[in-house]
Amino acid sequence: MLRITVELLPAQGGPKQVKGIMEIANDGTGSHEVGHYIVKIFKTGTYRTVWKSGTVKNFPRSSKKLGVWDLLYRALKNVVGDRNRGS
Repeated sequence: MLRITVELLPAQGGPKQVKGIMEIANDGTGSHEVGHYIVKIFKTGTYRTVWKSGTVKNFPRSSKKLGVWDLLYRALKNVVGDRNRGS
C-alpha cells in the first residue's frame, strides 16, 4: 500500500499541519503486468473518514516509463476528476 501525506510546513515556524492523506492499495486481482488498485482520500483533519474513493484499473506495472507519480496522477484523476478546469 502507498500512503501519500500532504503536509504544510509553515514558513514562519510552528508545527506541521497534515492537509490530506490518500491511500492506494492493491486489490489483489491484477497480474505481474498490470495492477488494479483501490484508492481512498480521507477528509482533512479526520484521518479514517473517507472523503472520496475509487479505483485505478490496468496500471502497467512493468512499464519502464511509468512510476509512482503516474499512479498517483491516475488515482487523483479517477477519484477527484477535473475540478479545476477553467478556474
